[in-house]
Amino acid sequence: PEEKLIMAGNWVDEDYKQAFKQKIAKEGLNEKVKIIGNINEEQKHELLSKAKAFVRFGQGEYGVAIGALEALEHSTPVIVNDALGISEMIEENKLGFVIKGNDYASARSFLISLRDIEFRDSMIRNITNFVVENSWEKSANKIINVIKNKKT
Repeated sequence: PEEKLIMAGNWVDEDYKQAFKQKIAKEGLNEKVKIIGNINEEQKHELLSKAKAFVRFGQGEYGVAIGALEALEHSTPVIVNDALGISEMIEENKLGFVIKGNDYASARSFLISLRDIEFRDSMIRNITNFVVENSWEKSANKIINVIKNKKT
């Protein structure tokens, strides 16, 4: 099966978006790359639940990549580059794949490996366990316990 890339969300630079669309057309990739722009919550949940993987790149962004967390919430493996703050968490917990430097071809290899049902199921189990162990409720309870123990 051939993978498709669906790019959803806001573009900060409209000129860059247009140049990117032209490059897609020039390379004959209109059938494989879809730019759909902004979507509502329902559309986002539908896309994330059907996605083979969620891809998020950034440079020097040390905070949490919310979109990546939302993908994990849907048990969707995440592909990020190592310049994102969330990359360590993804790699350490086997929640997806971290691209080192500019080795974007390695992401293709990871996507191909997701075709293997055993590998994909193992990745989904890792993600599900991670999400359960790091739920808001469990995190809040840990904080409450730290506060309680500090007072005594």
